[in-house]
Amino acid sequence: MKFIIPFFKFSLFESDESKISYQFDELSPDIQKKVLNDYRQTYDESISDWWYEDVIENLESKLENLGLENIVCNFTGFWSQGDGASFTANVRDVKKFLMDEIKLKPGKWFVYSKPDPNRVKTEAEKEMDDIEETFVSLGIFEPEVDKITPDDFWISIKRDSSRYYHENTISADLDVDEPVEGRDLDASQRKEFNAWLYSLENSITKWAREKSKKLYSELENEYYSMTSDKAIQEWFDSMGYEFTRDGEKID
Repeated sequence: MKFIIPFFKFSLFESDESKISYQFDELSPDIQKKVLNDYRQTYDESISDWWYEDVIENLESKLENLGLENIVCNFTGFWSQGDGASFTANVRDVKKFLMDEIKLKPGKWFVYSKPDPNRVKTEAEKEMDDIEETFVSLGIFEPEVDKITPDDFWISIKRDSSRYYHENTISADLDVDEPVEGRDLDASQRKEFNAWLYSLENSITKWAREKSKKLYSELENEYYSMTSDKAIQEWFDSMGYEFTRDGEKID
């Protein structure tokens, strides 16, 4: 008696039925979704202490190049109404900061540098000084006040008393050193100078808050990128994870 054995009972290749381990991308779409849901919290916890570091370090580097120091960034996100990001800092290089970022123009109260007192004036300049003194004595011109320079400033970005970190919790704080405080300004001049200083302070506050809003946007984009399905799949691959056909991780 002869037995005929069908050829298809034998195979040199492993069939899907006998395969016991799978890479993530070899799983069916439904099982992939299950695996992602099963491991999302574990993955989120594994990156919770560092996913934001590149964004923060990038901002700190940029601010340092603008003349700031002692930079501290804080944020919360990304689901509650009070979420946001901001930073505090001191301005180390006041001249660079006011010139390059705030675009402050010299004027009645401010110059970036004073003329060299040892420079010998030309005859034309001396003549103009004499004319100006005459006009001042006649009451035609107001006497020119001693203008402040970047060396007279101390500028910082401070956090207001708040349990939140969004951009509206910070503001600029400007102090002017003794050379300005000791100037002999009348009441009208003092009022005008304080208004100018208040306007400058508001400009710096606006600048800092715009930087903070941009920081929050970059953090939010980074977070959703780092916690995306693609990122978790790349994590599986880097960890060498293998799964059963049903999506159970093989230890």
